[in-house]
Amino acid sequence: DFLIYSILNREIVRHSFSINVSSFIEIFLELVANHGSTINKEDINGILNLYFNDENITDKFMLNPLLQEQNGIIKFRYDFLYNYFIVLYFIKSLKTHQIDNDFIKYFVIYMTEIIYFLKIQLSFLRRMILSKI
Repeated sequence: DFLIYSILNREIVRHSFSINVSSFIEIFLELVANHGSTINKEDINGILNLYFNDENITDKFMLNPLLQEQNGIIKFRYDFLYNYFIVLYFIKSLKTHQIDNDFIKYFVIYMTEIIYFLKIQLSFLRRMILSKI
């Protein structure tokens, strides 16, 4: 949490954003909740215009080291960042009792991924144990 906070705070200072870190995190939560792990650059511009009155905001926002762009598609630079922000979205939704269709959809997808990961790990452990017998 401290590392993410520090990076976002540095970006706020560096680009003179007129929001605090909590609002910056809200932007990321909105991105993962409404667009998943990738978003079109045009769509992100619309979201950012809700928070900022700056026509160059998307270009500034894209300088964030947590993000990367390929062919007009924006995603988190590292896979764990999507997981980090989707878990924050789950926690926020549960805490504020905002359980809607998006929450259910992403929760089911995320839990499915976790179950698949556990299945692979258990299979690996099983093979390890059987090879020792």
